[in-house]
Amino acid sequence: MLQVFNADLLRQLAPDKHLAAYFLILERIAENGSIPPGAIVDILIAYSRNQAIASETTASGLWIRGSQVLLICRTIMVHHYSSRAFHSLSTLLAFLVVYFPDVEVQDTAR
Repeated sequence: MLQVFNADLLRQLAPDKHLAAYFLILERIAENGSIPPGAIVDILIAYSRNQAIASETTASGLWIRGSQVLLICRTIMVHHYSSRAFHSLSTLLAFLVVYFPDVEVQDTAR
């Protein structure tokens, strides 16, 4: 079921404010070591960019969403040992450190 979601439905998700509703599913996919995490990281990068420039997001909302993105990143690092996953994760984490407006999220991403 998770492989089907990752292969077919993940491409249809928009990286907008509604993506947070799927974070639990994304984390479950990230826990599965046999499913490549590249698509998850790509959509998280797009989501983080959208959140960083969105003016309607509150400070507490940014902290919550940024922390959730970092939790999924941590799950990927724990369950995937491929350097392919780490390259795209480093891009996401570097973006969070430099551009994400919440200081706590920036510090944790370091």
